[in-house]
Amino acid sequence: MTVRAGIIERALLCVFACAAAVSWWCTSAIAPVHAQEIARAARLNPTIKLAITLDDLPRSENLPAGYDSLQLIDELVATLKDHHVASVTGFVIGARVGSDVTARAALARWTGAGHELGNHSYSHRSLDELGSDLYLSDVARLTPMLRALDPGGVAASFRYPFLEEGQSTQQRALVSRGIAQLGYTVARVSVDFSDWAWGDPYARCLARGDHAAVQLLSRSYVQHASASLEWSVQAARQVLRRPLVHVLLLHANVATARTLDALLSEYERLGAQFVPLSEALSDPAYTADYDARGGNLLTMISATNNRPLPPWQARPLELLELVCR
Repeated sequence: MTVRAGIIERALLCVFACAAAVSWWCTSAIAPVHAQEIARAARLNPTIKLAITLDDLPRSENLPAGYDSLQLIDELVATLKDHHVASVTGFVIGARVGSDVTARAALARWTGAGHELGNHSYSHRSLDELGSDLYLSDVARLTPMLRALDPGGVAASFRYPFLEEGQSTQQRALVSRGIAQLGYTVARVSVDFSDWAWGDPYARCLARGDHAAVQLLSRSYVQHASASLEWSVQAARQVLRRPLVHVLLLHANVATARTLDALLSEYERLGAQFVPLSEALSDPAYTADYDARGGNLLTMISATNNRPLPPWQARPLELLELVCR
C-alpha cells in the first residue's frame, strides 16, 4: 500500500470509529421504554425481508479498461445465484444501451437468469433539468426498448433518477400520475448507503494495481452497507411503528460487482431474507403520497409525519474521492 493510501485508510477508519461512537451514544440516549419497544420488535421479527434492486443497467458510467457491461452483469448474476437470490430488478438507462451489442447481450444474460428490468428513464436526466412534460416523455421513450429487450417479461417498475420526485406538491402529483398512466409503479428505496461513491475509486485502484486499496474499499463498502441496513430497520420501527419489507439500492458498477458476495454474506448474517421487489411494493408505505421531494422512503415518511429518525452514519464521500488519485 502506498503512503497516501495508508493515510486515507487511517482517515477512513477514524470516520468509522467516530460514526460508531456517535451512534452508540445516541442509541443509549433513547428513552428506556422506547429502547425496550425496539428490542421487543426485533425479537418478534428477527428476519429482515429485503428486495435487492440495481440501478444504471447495463453499466455505470466509468468501468475499468477492458471490463465491459457483459463481464459486469455476468459477475453480478453469478453472485446472486450463489446466494440463491431468484429475482432482482435492474433499472435500465436507455441511452447506455442504444444499439450497443455488448450492452444488449448483457441485459439478455440478466433476464435469462430470471431477473427483471425496470425503467430508469432513457437519458437519466433530472426532473429539475427537464421539467415535468419532457421528463415523462423521457420515461415513455424507454418503454419500447424494454419490451424489445425482454419480450416475455413485464417492466412494471420505475425508479426516479437521483430519487428526485419533484420540487412542489403539484409537480410531484403530475409526474406521479403520468408514470402510473405509463403503466409503472414507482420503486422507492429504504436502504441506501451511496454505493455509487465506491465505483470510481474502485475502478481507479484496479487500474493502478493497488490491491491493498481495493481491499480497503471493499471493507468500507461492506461496513457502510451493514450500518445502512441496521439504520433502516430501526428507522422503519420509529417512523412506521412496525417492520417494513426493505428495498436496497445498489448500482451497476465494478465495486458492487466485486463486493456483492461479501455484502450479501454480511446481510445474511444480520438476518436478511431476499425477496422480489413486488413483495416490498405491496406494502402501502411505498405508494403513499408524502410531502417530500424524494430520497430515502424513510426520510420522506419522517418529514411528512414529523417523526424523528435514528442518528445517520457519516459517509466518507470526500475521502473516497482521494483514493488512488
